[in-house]
Amino acid sequence: MSNERHNGYTNYATWRVHCEILGNIDFTNHVEPSDLIEIVEDVVFTNKAYGGYIEDYARAFIRQINFYELADLINDELQTKNDQE
Repeated sequence: MSNERHNGYTNYATWRVHCEILGNIDFTNHVEPSDLIEIVEDVVFTNKAYGGYIEDYARAFIRQINFYELADLINDELQTKNDQE
């Protein structure tokens, strides 16, 4: 998963949170981003009735990591360290 647009939203994460958490709420008043952050954090971290979002969202985040880039960085640092010894 990347940060490219997804189904008309800024990215996959924005789309997914709207579909899974915010999409079923019947908002009747103007909301601020801070209101939405509070709702999402409550659902993800405290409200167990919604299911296992913590692990699911963590796995989605981990899938976005470029482990090839990180391995290259670490290996380059190791090579530099070994070359200096």
